[in-house]
Amino acid sequence: MSDARITSPQFKKRLADLCVTGGLTGLPRRPADREILYTGVLITLPQDRTFTQPQLNAELGSWLARIAESLEVDHVTLRREMVDRGFLLRETDGSQYRAVVPEWWNTAFEPDVLDVDVAEVVERERMKRRERKREHVGGQSR
Repeated sequence: MSDARITSPQFKKRLADLCVTGGLTGLPRRPADREILYTGVLITLPQDRTFTQPQLNAELGSWLARIAESLEVDHVTLRREMVDRGFLLRETDGSQYRAVVPEWWNTAFEPDVLDVDVAEVVERERMKRRERKREHVGGQSR
């Protein structure tokens, strides 16, 4: 990542692009994009809750289906990557998980990013793209 921290508007735009634009197989290649994606998941997970692995898998699967439906990645890969990057703390036996803001996160993101309504941002982008598509199709039939 660069020296500049990611702002809330930058986060919203990039997260919307990652979650709505089809054709992305696997996790994003750019490290900053992966961190944005993991942060988008983190924001939606309760940070005061401990999850069993099946509970966390269900949460991540639901997030992928609702928020990032165009992203071709499975919940297991997402969970492992989030553990590796410090977004999820895992008990050594793998039985329990907790969502946390990694120590390094504040050097990469502005604090107000954590206040973003991820579902709203993504839905707004979907609506915007549907409208553009309608306008485009309508313009072609003239």
